[in-house]
Amino acid sequence: MPSDSNSFDKIFDKYFHKLSAFVNSYVNSPEDSNDIAQSTLITFWENRTKLKEGFPIEPYLFKIAKNKALDYLKAKKVRDMHAKEILTNGQQMVYELNEIAIELFDVEKMKANALRQKIRKALALLPINDRKIFVLSRFNNLTNEEIAGILNISPKTVEKRISLTLKILRKEVFIIIVWVNSNI
Repeated sequence: MPSDSNSFDKIFDKYFHKLSAFVNSYVNSPEDSNDIAQSTLITFWENRTKLKEGFPIEPYLFKIAKNKALDYLKAKKVRDMHAKEILTNGQQMVYELNEIAIELFDVEKMKANALRQKIRKALALLPINDRKIFVLSRFNNLTNEEIAGILNISPKTVEKRISLTLKILRKEVFIIIVWVNSNI
């Protein structure tokens, strides 16, 4: 078997497209078939000295090509299986994280709603002026002086009413705060 590059080019030109078409019948991917056909020709060329003089090279080339195509399919099957396993595990993890997030969101939302409800009930029990003072202070962010000016009372009265309101709210809301903190 000749060893010059001109001989390789002749063999390549004569067999590449036949080998590629043959391999494509196995792997059904023209790009991969071309790669396998090229690899087949290189393997043949590297092992050409092992062939007996006068031995037909075409059956040898197609045997190499078939083995390489089958190896490719085995490797592809393993890769696909691992990719599917990774995807399945990843999807399962995303699903579980979503479930946990929904569960936590619902629990936190429930706790916040319960606390909000308890505060509303406690505020509803307050005398109307104390409720006004507390709402203006905590929800409208007004200073004691601004509240005193609006309600025509002294800033000290505003301070005292807020302090008493906070005491009442602490008592009323204490149980729900303990519950919220114990379920975290």
